[in-house]
Amino acid sequence: MSNQHTYSVPFSEEELRRDYDSGMTQAEVANKWGTTQKVVWRAMRRWGIPARVAAKRDQWGEANHMWKGDDATYKAMHHRLTTRFGQPQRCDVCGTTDRRRSYDWANLTGKIEDLEDYRRMCRSCHRKYDGKINNIECMRLARDGD
Repeated sequence: MSNQHTYSVPFSEEELRRDYDSGMTQAEVANKWGTTQKVVWRAMRRWGIPARVAAKRDQWGEANHMWKGDDATYKAMHHRLTTRFGQPQRCDVCGTTDRRRSYDWANLTGKIEDLEDYRRMCRSCHRKYDGKINNIECMRLARDGD
């Protein structure tokens, strides 16, 4: 006899244990069997299969569903730098390590996707460097525009 609260599972207890013990998440098991995560969760509870503590998986780089590769934004590239190399605490140009100063990852050539194309700079040196680059670009445009 069935009522509105009964449900059938498209897998056996052994199949569920095998899939879940292999490292699949409840959602992945559900997707494999064409059902919902809630059905998997209820079956696990009914059969006494303990659920793992939810934990983030490796989501670095291309494993991240939001990965855009070289098409990432300027802000995203700086986030990659900080994640990979940490927040700069010194300036590679003037050598200061004064904790009262702000430090940046300064892009050297405009190739923001190249993580090796950055240097640690204090805010003062970074602004001076960017000013020089802007002046060179303006001179190049003026020269090529004539």
